[in-house]
Amino acid sequence: MEIFFVTTNKSKFLEVAKILKNYPLTLKHLPQEYEENQDDSLSEIACQAAQKLANQKKKSIVVEDSGIFFKAFPGFPGALTKYIFKTLGYHGIFKLLKNENPQAYFMTVAAFAQPGQEPILFIGKLKGTITGKVFGPELPDMPYDRIFIPANYNKTIAEMSLDEKNNLSQRGLAFRRFGDYIKKNFLVNKS
Repeated sequence: MEIFFVTTNKSKFLEVAKILKNYPLTLKHLPQEYEENQDDSLSEIACQAAQKLANQKKKSIVVEDSGIFFKAFPGFPGALTKYIFKTLGYHGIFKLLKNENPQAYFMTVAAFAQPGQEPILFIGKLKGTITGKVFGPELPDMPYDRIFIPANYNKTIAEMSLDEKNNLSQRGLAFRRFGDYIKKNFLVNKS
């Protein structure tokens, strides 16, 4: 089955392609921007985008929206994750969380849609802690990976290999659930 992953983030596409490499689908990259209403939840954003794009392109589409959520500020930054980093940077985030609970979680919502059908959502979460300083190599597309240590680990996501990250990440969990759905519902036995 051919499925188009709509994202302008090449790193994210490569990460997801690796997660889905053993599932019965061909993942194609469709690097296109789409409208995201930042007042909506991650689920609503992904759902609306997947349905609209599947109907426009007449193709099977998967989109993904991810966010980080600080325990000290429920619901925040959420859908504003990218904007908050561009606005505050590491210094501002550390200042915001100074003397606050450093716990946080990442959430990914993958939405799969086919033309004329309602989207199906796959959700993954990863709990952890925001550090007080930056670790690991620079990751322009995923800056929070340098300041987030997953629960039960002692290093940031940026300090992990891609395989290690994919095995525990919220994106890995959401897309494995998506892959399992495709395997269960679209695998055709040719006996």
